[in-house]
Amino acid sequence: MITSTPLARPLTIDAPVDAVAKDRRWSLFIDYWQRLAATCGDWPRRRDLDPIEMGRDLLGNLFLIDIEPAVGADAQPRYRFRLIGDEITEREVVRPGMYLDELGPPATLTDIKHHYAEAIAGRARLRETTLHWESRGKEHVGYSVMMLPLLDDAGTVAHLIGCAIYEDERPR
Repeated sequence: MITSTPLARPLTIDAPVDAVAKDRRWSLFIDYWQRLAATCGDWPRRRDLDPIEMGRDLLGNLFLIDIEPAVGADAQPRYRFRLIGDEITEREVVRPGMYLDELGPPATLTDIKHHYAEAIAGRARLRETTLHWESRGKEHVGYSVMMLPLLDDAGTVAHLIGCAIYEDERPR
């Protein structure tokens, strides 16, 4: 477990050492976010992201989500996919502009929504799963994903940046 300090707000990153060691893209992703946070003194803002600094090995596995706040007493926030890397679009039906709740029945998306809520609250973790939630026949497609929070200019978590690495990819 890694805790980024000293920041205005701490972020706990729970990533098994063996998983991070298996594919260096996890280190690239986590280190990039932590460097931005150290420079900002707080969690980074979306505008702080620089694709050139992220590096070509990582870009195809990244996705960016806009968080639309909940409206109403029983409402939940909505998650809209802003950008999606090629490694993801090769395997999944999600496309930029789509909302998470358009990808399947609410019961199948519960783990994903919980994962997003954890990142918003400052608890990032590596979630290992399959594409079973997307459609029948994809249960065998395993992947790991991590979400990290991004702020808007008001200092509110308004975006998430995610990295998804699939088991059928060549480790880098």
